[in-house]
Amino acid sequence: MSARDFESARRALLARCALVAAFAATGCGYTTGLAPPRPDGRPSRTIGISMFGNESLLPNLEWQLHQALSDAARRHTSLELVAPEVADIVIDGRVKAFRRQAGARTTGNRFVETREILTVEAFALDGDGGPRIARTDFEVGFGTAIDVPGREPAARANALRNSADRILLTLLAEVQYGIVRPPLPDAPVEDASTAAADGAASNGGG
Repeated sequence: MSARDFESARRALLARCALVAAFAATGCGYTTGLAPPRPDGRPSRTIGISMFGNESLLPNLEWQLHQALSDAARRHTSLELVAPEVADIVIDGRVKAFRRQAGARTTGNRFVETREILTVEAFALDGDGGPRIARTDFEVGFGTAIDVPGREPAARANALRNSADRILLTLLAEVQYGIVRPPLPDAPVEDASTAAADGAASNGGG
């Protein structure tokens, strides 16, 4: 299968899964039952979610992402969720970078929102310690109003939950069709305090 054919198939699968997830959310009791076979043709029966590495400056992101991916595995697959050490398919990866930048502005160019962007690399392994059989890079972005304190953690957790669905479904689509994407160059890591200062400077300069 060519890369173009794979992308078409992946998009179709994601669309199908999104539709099914919507039905499940309305209480229809229907699940996707995704269970792609292993590269040698053996059926996969279990899936494990490893604790991702966290190379960002924000603590505990790996725990939030782990919980979100575990929940996505329960909702979107028919695979039993087990410890990664004994799983047929293992999902692993790292939070590569974090940056904060200016978000929305008013018509008077006043800075009213911050935007956080997390870059995540995820991959699927054929068993614990096995070869990579799928990988994806994903950016998790969200904005929070600066005049509403306390909303940033909840907004970040919600963005991670939504992104976990797409990360997992993308990896399973790649396992299904046997295509592993080449890694992208690492993005430069921007210090959170520096980014916030830049945003404040931009706001003051408006």
